[in-house]
Amino acid sequence: PLVKIGELAKASGVNVSTLKFYVKEGLLRPVLKTGRNMSWYDPDAVQTIQAIRTLQREHFYPLSVIKRLLNASTGDSRMDFALLDAIHKVDEEAVTETVGLAEAARYANLSSVQVRRLFNEGLIGKKKTGHNIVFSSDDLQLCALIRIRMDAGISFEQSIFAFSTYATALEKAAREDIEAFIRDAVLSPDFTATTGTEKIHVSDETLDRFIVLKRKAYNRAFGSQYVELLYRFSDALLHAITEISYVIEKMDLNEEARLLALATQGEPTGLLDLDECIRFYRTTVTDNGDGDIAKSIAGAVRCRDYLVSLDANDTGAPFVTHILRLSWLRLVPDILVSDELAHRAELDLQTYLNRNRPDKAEALIRKIMEVLTHRGGSL
Repeated sequence: PLVKIGELAKASGVNVSTLKFYVKEGLLRPVLKTGRNMSWYDPDAVQTIQAIRTLQREHFYPLSVIKRLLNASTGDSRMDFALLDAIHKVDEEAVTETVGLAEAARYANLSSVQVRRLFNEGLIGKKKTGHNIVFSSDDLQLCALIRIRMDAGISFEQSIFAFSTYATALEKAAREDIEAFIRDAVLSPDFTATTGTEKIHVSDETLDRFIVLKRKAYNRAFGSQYVELLYRFSDALLHAITEISYVIEKMDLNEEARLLALATQGEPTGLLDLDECIRFYRTTVTDNGDGDIAKSIAGAVRCRDYLVSLDANDTGAPFVTHILRLSWLRLVPDILVSDELAHRAELDLQTYLNRNRPDKAEALIRKIMEVLTHRGGSL
């Protein structure tokens, strides 16, 4: 016997409003209509409904594709499934259930605010009917990656930036690749579901491997560049204050030249505040024989924070301290310090000299900046 839509809903476990939507979209058809609002359905339609739900939840097919598959009556439809699975990147081992925001946060040990931020950045989740947000198993894995990075000391904000940067680049690359793939590898008179499926699988596998290999290569190259830059920065720091000590000695500032020479050698000056400044300055210098790059990186961060907050006028040798501060901030790689801080240090030195060495201020500033510009150009 035929059944009403309510009975069909009860038998299939799908609510009436969803079934009416399927009817409207042409995925489900009544066998008999006895009135404007009275339709009767074959009980076997339960299997059709279950097929629709499976294709949506496990294969992620849009309803337009599902409608075509339901209407297909040839054996070739099985090959279409394989081709469509390849197109939609169906993972047979993936968990297809979706979860809400709170459960996603619990899964990855993130806060609900952090998960929502990932959603707002377009990295995870999708909105369903109304204001509900649901997250797939892939979304949960991405959240877990964020947690792993945070546990390793990588900030949430840095991970947002890194993931968003890669997502933007990959989205553009994927779109252009698919357009080219369709044009050059798919649009052929010899195209079949079998050959199409194979081409897509091979393309996906080789490109996935290509991305991993190229990212390693880029990271290796860029990482090496920054390591080399840090070593050159270390050399520039030593050479700069050595040359500046010669410059000010020629201008009869012998005591300041002597103190700078001691700073170059890492020897105590007898002035506690100046010795502290020299100690920070030299934490970035890697001429201690051990070549400890980790120590140099940590030292650079500590020195930056120290020099940015330092008032050179409060030390026992303000002129020398100003030179050390300006030299470091002027020569340090841009990734550590902004140009604004270096410019401020230059103005501070100029102000000090105008007040305390007005007769030599202009010449001193010019010669010191010539040294730093020359040394900075070698970085």
